[in-house]
Parts: sequence; C-alpha cells; structure tokens
Amino acid sequence: MRILYISDATSIHLIRWVRYMVKQDHDIVVLSVRPGRIDGAEVVYREPGDRIAPKWLRLCRHLWFIFNEWLLIKRGGFDIVHVHFLRADLIGYVATFHPGCIISVWGSDVRPVSEGGDPRRIALRRKTLERAPAVIAINPFMEKTVRSLAPGLKDVVIVPLGVDQKFFSYKWKQGKKGEVRFCYAKLALKHLYGPDLAIKAMARVVKRFQGARLTILGTGEDNYVDGLQALVEKGGLQNHIDFIGRVNDIGPVLENCDVILHPSRWEASGTVIIEAGAVGVPSIATRVGGVPDYIQDGETGIIVPPEDTDALADAMIRLAEDEESRRRLGQNALEMVRRDWPFDVHASRMDVLYAEIASRLHNG
Repeated sequence: MRILYISDATSIHLIRWVRYMVKQDHDIVVLSVRPGRIDGAEVVYREPGDRIAPKWLRLCRHLWFIFNEWLLIKRGGFDIVHVHFLRADLIGYVATFHPGCIISVWGSDVRPVSEGGDPRRIALRRKTLERAPAVIAINPFMEKTVRSLAPGLKDVVIVPLGVDQKFFSYKWKQGKKGEVRFCYAKLALKHLYGPDLAIKAMARVVKRFQGARLTILGTGEDNYVDGLQALVEKGGLQNHIDFIGRVNDIGPVLENCDVILHPSRWEASGTVIIEAGAVGVPSIATRVGGVPDYIQDGETGIIVPPEDTDALADAMIRLAEDEESRRRLGQNALEMVRRDWPFDVHASRMDVLYAEIASRLHNG
C-alpha cells in the first residue's frame, strides 16, 4: 500500500508507526509540519503557518501547506491518508476529501471547551470527524470524547499507541535509601498538566527526605516556566528540583528515577505512565480522563484526586518510605505493559485496518 501521513515527523509516536509500516513494505510519505527525517520514508516538510510571524505571512504559509496537501492527495496515488493528531484548522478537513482518510485523535486536539479546548474550532473539528471514513481513538476515554464532539461520525476504532519495548529495555535500579528520585515528564509544561502541583507537593516531601529530588522534563511558554522556577525558589527547593527541558530519548531519564509524577488537571491518556512501566518504574497520577486505563490503583501505581497536593505529597512520602512497595508496583507495571501495551500488536491492528479500508475502496 501507499500511505500518506499528515503529522509531525519529529513526533516519536509517528516515527514508530512509520517505521513499523515501512517494515511491512508499505510505501510511506509524510507531509510534516516540522522538518525531520524518518528512515525508509519520504518526508515532505511545509511550514503550516503556526510559527510566530506577521498574520499575513502565517496565512500565506498555511494556504501554501493546504495547497501542497491537496496536490499530494490528488496526485500521489495513495491508498490511505492518515492524519495523526487532528490539527484545529483546515489541514484535517482537506484530508477527508480522500476516501481512504483516517483521523487519529490523541487528546488535546479534541479537548472539550469545558476543559480548556478552543471554542473557535469546534464546528470545523466536528465536520472533519464526521466526514472521515474512520476515526482512531487511543483509549475508551478518547472514544467517548470524540463521540460527544461529533455525534454523527461514522466509526471509531480504539488503537492504543502502545510501547515499543526495544526503546525501553528494562534497566531500572532502585535509588539509594532516603534519596528517592521523582520525575515529572511532559513534552509541554502547562497549567493543565499540573507541574505546579508536583512542585508544591515536593515541598512537603523534602521536609521528610532531604535527599529527595525531582526532575522536571518538558518545555513551555517562557512566562509560565519562569513562574514554575519562581515557585521552586519560593519553596527553597533549588537543591531538590532540576528543569532539564525536552529530551529526545526519555528512556535513560526514566531508568534513573524511582517514581513518575503525573498530576494532570485533564489528561487524554498517560503515555509516560506506560513508558515508565516499561522500565519497571511506578507512577502517581490523578484520576482524570483516560489515566485510570493506564494505572491499577495500588497494583501498578497510585491514583490521587486532582488538585489535591496533600494527597499527592502523602503518596510520594509513602513510596519514599517504602522501597518494597516501589519495587512491587514497578514490577507489576512492567508485567502489565508487556501484557497489555505491546506496540507491535497495536500497530498490526492498524495495518489490518488499512488493508480493510483499501480493499473496500478498490472493490467498490
């Protein structure tokens, strides 16, 4: 099959999907909103108009992207056009003019207005989802979300992102007693995902464990990150909290921590939770969105109420005190990931879906 992906060629999730499909001998082209390279695939980069620039220039870039997208779809001879992460503009809508279009929604791309989603794009998103022959959700929570957003959509298939164990080999080792290593890991540092809650909870933890440390991974708006760093200074936590920005390979970061913190106020999934499980590290997360699909409370991690820094700190202290609980939860998480979240299994389901859609098009 010949497949066109419309996405970000630097996204690790897309890279894994493309690599898998290349191994299945599919002919892959990626129309990317960021410059990048993926072995075995042709990457076509076009600026989508979202970089800081005068409004007229952003509009021209966006229209140029749309024009190139249209040309690729009309002339490329693709069996499948797969949009990963539904962009809140015309890019996803234009893709639906191909009869083999699939839309994969990941989370913030279809976040409800009540949870901070963009109300200006709701009608366009609804129309795009309802036009697509197939919509892919990464978990039951996202299936419910898209059905609520677009009641008239044709079909929703749940295909999790999964974890590729080749990138997360089990190498984790327990930290030293009294020096528990916490990690907060999100690509985007935003209020929505609760990095401030992790910092506030850490202030209580260090009163009990002076050797405790928190690594914060991710990037965000300068003024927001400045606010987080001010919060660290206000709590006198400079010697306990490190900001390391964005990393290309999260595996080594996870292997050098004892507990993942995931205190989101809203969350579609919890990919870092299962990535941590892949190296035997347990998580403490809030009961929001799709997170309960990724953690069995008390078995593979701990779930706490959202916005409750005391409950978060209590859970952190409990695991800091109890090395055996950390080991047990981490081992259970590892077993769950190997059993329920193998990437190849979910990728093969996507490959079957591609074949079914292409067959329908060719036969009728």
